[in-house]
Amino acid sequence: MVDLPNEGRLRWIVERSARLLQGGAEPVSGLVLPTAEFFPDTFDGSERSLLRLLARVLKLAGLSDLEVGLAVSAGDGGGASGGCSSGACSTPAAANQSLERVVEVGDAYVVNVAAQEVNNPTVLTTALVRAVSHIFLKEADLYEHFELGEVPLGVDLASVWLGFGIIACNGSYIYAKSCGGVRVASATSMPVEELALALAIHCKLHNHPRRTASRHLGVTPRA
Repeated sequence: MVDLPNEGRLRWIVERSARLLQGGAEPVSGLVLPTAEFFPDTFDGSERSLLRLLARVLKLAGLSDLEVGLAVSAGDGGGASGGCSSGACSTPAAANQSLERVVEVGDAYVVNVAAQEVNNPTVLTTALVRAVSHIFLKEADLYEHFELGEVPLGVDLASVWLGFGIIACNGSYIYAKSCGGVRVASATSMPVEELALALAIHCKLHNHPRRTASRHLGVTPRA
């Protein structure tokens, strides 16, 4: 069972969501689902496929006109090392690593991805969604609405209002069995219950059927 956030967090989510909406955050592609309809490109882990995936996320966010590059670091992404066949031992907690996700280079941006993140589709798509949300906040001059310590949370919240709430929710609670037992990782800064609440508000505001979102959520975000 997942509890709702406390009243203070509820108010924070509603107030910051209102500011994002006033600042232009909108789901230009509707509610983005983790399906071939929204992500039709074949992914093989190559640099070319990574660039295609990043370009797809930018397009879904309505930011295709920006110049955004990609760099893959050789670091482990802040996750545990390991080599079990399930891949769960190496699932990184992407939001908690020291990797600088987005770097401004003149009028362009470079999105940094850790090599280990490429091995996990949920972590990778969440990382790219958060990077694009960061770029949106930068382009829309919306960082001023968040205190310094709130910025990572603001990035997650922006991802919901840009239409990526399902991806963010699933990335916030990644459950897997590893050789050390059950492991739960998160590729977001906001916890699953707060992201799920923001997604519910988003679906209500934009008239998305509840069952549409539920069908594509993991067990815990759905709860």
